[in-house]
Amino acid sequence: MQSRVVNVNTANVFELMTVRGLNQELAANVIHYREKKGPFHKIEDLIKVSGISFEFSNFTLLYIILIKI
Repeated sequence: MQSRVVNVNTANVFELMTVRGLNQELAANVIHYREKKGPFHKIEDLIKVSGISFEFSNFTLLYIILIKI
């Protein structure tokens, strides 16, 4: 699967899964967090999502954008 840039605040599970390293479980965790807490305000907020570490969030910066909604 080829990685592409996605907006973490609007992407669905399938779009998030196009990000290298985000499997279905992590993508679902991102959506669950977003639905409970609201949109992400900064990329670093990803480490608050279950299963995503600081090192992983730094790697994903190459593929994720954040547009406030």
